[in-house]
Amino acid sequence: MKQKLKNFFSIFADLWHSKRLTVKLAWNDLRKRYAGSMGGIIWAYVVPLMNIVVMWFVFQYGFKSTGSIGGQGNIPYIVWLVPGYIMWSMISDSLMQATNALPEYAYLVKKVQFKTDILPPMKVLSSFFVHCFFLLFALVIFLIFGNQGYWPTWAWLQIPYYLIGAAVLLIGLSWLLSSLAVFLKDMAQIVTIFLQIGFWATPVFWDLESLIAVENPSTKRYVAYYILKCNPFYYLVNGYRRIMITGTPFWAHEDAFWQIPYFWGFSLLMLFLGALAFQKTKKHFADVL
Repeated sequence: MKQKLKNFFSIFADLWHSKRLTVKLAWNDLRKRYAGSMGGIIWAYVVPLMNIVVMWFVFQYGFKSTGSIGGQGNIPYIVWLVPGYIMWSMISDSLMQATNALPEYAYLVKKVQFKTDILPPMKVLSSFFVHCFFLLFALVIFLIFGNQGYWPTWAWLQIPYYLIGAAVLLIGLSWLLSSLAVFLKDMAQIVTIFLQIGFWATPVFWDLESLIAVENPSTKRYVAYYILKCNPFYYLVNGYRRIMITGTPFWAHEDAFWQIPYFWGFSLLMLFLGALAFQKTKKHFADVL
């Protein structure tokens, strides 16, 4: 039993001891992803930017939409959209890239001495590099709208809290999904479908509060409202919006008493389940690939 526990936790030791190699591989992976294209790595930033611009134009000028959070309404749509979208963009890119990490780097997986367990987290880190640019983009947006009361505040110092939470959840899911993808070739398509559902269910571009912001909301609306609030990605997306727009500390909002233990419990569970799945299956990777 002691040896089994030692083998299980070795995956976390490998990740820590190989941190420099993981960072180097993550940066090279990001560059390789767009190698050969005229724009190169610029495409990693252009595509999400275009998505933001399109949604901003359609919803703010087409549907005259505004945002609301924490009781604060009539927020300019671009100010409300950007914090949530940049978090979701990192989540979706991390999971899509990590799912295919092992087949993509099959030549490394087949090397006996290479620690394959750093490959899925490496993909998560690669997406984080892109996310750093979009944090600067969010800062610019809030500076532009500062005269309307949306100046960046000390609450932005809580961003690392949500990034650590995202890392724990995404690394666990990356180990789980990448290990399944070796044996289930349709895994990438399955993840794509779930991310499409997640984009609507998180939600990223529409306000969850609108479900119950009607006269005499029905029981079905309340049930849907609380089910969607249980989405762990909602905690991250809404958390970014809360600290950037309202400046509310992550421990002080109305749902903190249950969302904090729920999110961290779920994330740690996914981390250990992902690590267990990867450890149990990695001895077969080289043969299958």
